[in-house]
Amino acid sequence: MRVFFGLILTCFVFTGSSQTTTVEGYVFETGNRGYIYDAAITAEHMETEELVDKTRSDKDGYFKLKVPSNSMIRLYAAKEMFDIKRVETKVGSGKTFIKLEMGRAPGYTFEVTLAEKRSYSEQVVDAISGARIEVYNNTTRNSVMDLKDHDIPEFQLNLLKGNHYTILVRKNGFLSKRMEAKVDVEGCILCFEGVGDVGPGVSDNLTEGNTFGVLLANVELERIFEGKTMEIQNLYYDLAKWSLKGAAKRELNKVITLMKDNPSLTLELGAHTDSRGSNTINLELSNKRAQSAVNYLIRKGGIAKTRIVSKGYGENVLLNNCGNGSKCTEEEHAKNRRTELKIIGITDVREVKSLAQMKEEEFLEEQILELMDQEQIQAKDEEELSRILEADQQVRVDVPQPMGDNEDINSIDSVSQVLLLEASENEMKSKSVSAVQEKDQEEILETKEEEEEEEEESDTTQKKVSPITNNVSDGVKVILYQSPTPLSEDHWLFHRHEGLEVMDDGFGKIYYMIGGFRHESDAFQFRKAYILPDKKYKRSFVAFIQNGVLAVVNR
Repeated sequence: MRVFFGLILTCFVFTGSSQTTTVEGYVFETGNRGYIYDAAITAEHMETEELVDKTRSDKDGYFKLKVPSNSMIRLYAAKEMFDIKRVETKVGSGKTFIKLEMGRAPGYTFEVTLAEKRSYSEQVVDAISGARIEVYNNTTRNSVMDLKDHDIPEFQLNLLKGNHYTILVRKNGFLSKRMEAKVDVEGCILCFEGVGDVGPGVSDNLTEGNTFGVLLANVELERIFEGKTMEIQNLYYDLAKWSLKGAAKRELNKVITLMKDNPSLTLELGAHTDSRGSNTINLELSNKRAQSAVNYLIRKGGIAKTRIVSKGYGENVLLNNCGNGSKCTEEEHAKNRRTELKIIGITDVREVKSLAQMKEEEFLEEQILELMDQEQIQAKDEEELSRILEADQQVRVDVPQPMGDNEDINSIDSVSQVLLLEASENEMKSKSVSAVQEKDQEEILETKEEEEEEEEESDTTQKKVSPITNNVSDGVKVILYQSPTPLSEDHWLFHRHEGLEVMDDGFGKIYYMIGGFRHESDAFQFRKAYILPDKKYKRSFVAFIQNGVLAVVNR
């Protein structure tokens, strides 16, 4: 009898503890701005802190949960672009109704419509569907969107405060469109590049203080075809010169991005002059300017030589009537001084890198360049310190030393100061006379070396190419050389080093390296002592390889 009563009591307790009830309600935005769709709603038992149920709100903001009866429940509502809402409530044995009010987090909803670019303002164009739309968060280094063959011409993106986004839109037959959006990053409260006009939404204007809201943009894509030309803006040279200045390099960096975003294109880079001066000189000058720009694209951007050619047009293709002997203003002549890209080939590229792959490649390149800049600064500082110490030592040797107790110490100090000043002035004069010559000579030699290296790298049609096994062991390596294409087997690098490891990173770079270092310090010491003295290795660096992934090691 006691056993039977115990079983009944146990069943009663179990049944009572497993009884549930319903919690239902609505999720809406603060200020009665509408119901919130697809918010994640979770219920947690406050005593046990266990998750008891979860769901998502429907298009009307409605949700429904099953929770234990007669208990304390903690509800959470979460959705991107909104602050998390937390509510604690006691539920009985009957249905409980609750409203969840969510405040919008600082940020924006970016609504984009895709269409073909108009040739003139009144032209009627079609919307573009079937595009691939990718979004990469540069701040968190994560892909946040990848819509393949998006079947409608619109897409929506949430831009959170404190983040920098890259947006890439690709569609067969059109030029890929890359856009940058910064939200409260690097001094930009809200900055867009490559988008055009961006305005607040009709139904959801920006709030006071521009903390959140809806932004609308029409993004136009340009059709590609052989013969299409695109002007490179703000690519200027000094008078009668072809060397690239800092501003010109920044513009060419945009061309590098354009070519990486559009791997199917083969381009001609053409340089044009105005009509003033000799026709022959203008033609030669434009040829040198075009070749200088192409060399930069190949060397700095890793663009294959087969994808970009140079051509100088001189004054042969003027955009107006400012020919020889004409009276034109400086502004009219300036229209003819330009650099243009022309599409001369369109190929079918089977394997296309994702935006995330391209961004990781760009990040690695930035690391390498930053490392090289730091080393150049350190080398200059060490050279300057050595020069000062040598000059100081020479002055100390030449200063007369006191011979007796009656020697005037103050006069010796004065002599030392005068000699030091004279030595410094003489050294500065001699340095200033030869500095320009030395710098010019170094630049000429470096340019010549780089051109020779480029010729070696590109001349693989007649030479046997070295194999790429990708069987690179994990560990610390010294990267001796990097190339966009495989090196030939008779390249100078293979004559100098045996047992080179070769790795294709899958991002358009092939790395040639040596390893066997136990510690990073050993690799840095080896590189400094045996590698860096030779200018052929100026792009070398130390890296760590693990599972086929390369990471730059900063000292």
